[in-house]
Amino acid sequence: MPKTVSIKEICGNKITTRDDGLIINEILKNYWNHHDEIVIDFNNIPIASVSFLDQAIGVLALERELAEVRAKLHYKNISSFDLRLLEDILTSRAMQRCNKTQGGKRVSGAKSARKVFNKKQISRRPKKKISEIRLQLGRATRKKKTSSR
Repeated sequence: MPKTVSIKEICGNKITTRDDGLIINEILKNYWNHHDEIVIDFNNIPIASVSFLDQAIGVLALERELAEVRAKLHYKNISSFDLRLLEDILTSRAMQRCNKTQGGKRVSGAKSARKVFNKKQISRRPKKKISEIRLQLGRATRKKKTSSR
């Protein structure tokens, strides 16, 4: 049976610092070996704090395989922004862990990263959004050039 950890019940409004995140991290570590699934309920509270999310959840990806972290932890009532932020943090921490396990050798480039992580573990941004951003940037640049003439 999954164990639920409620951010609101445990932290209240203290959801910004590493010290705040450490409380959640310690609870997750206590439940880790006793439960197959841990559900973290964000109670629709916008976090948007890298420090809090990294200390609460991201550090786990330094200590364990990313696949294990993703299989065990599930998120409920989390904003799409916080979910993307959390995925970036987990991926970054997993790469950091991988660098340490490879004797400090740096893994660089997309090709090397694909060797280290399988495609299911890396969250990638949709190509459509990147191309839309490039298109918008191109339009803004063209407007600057035409207005300066």
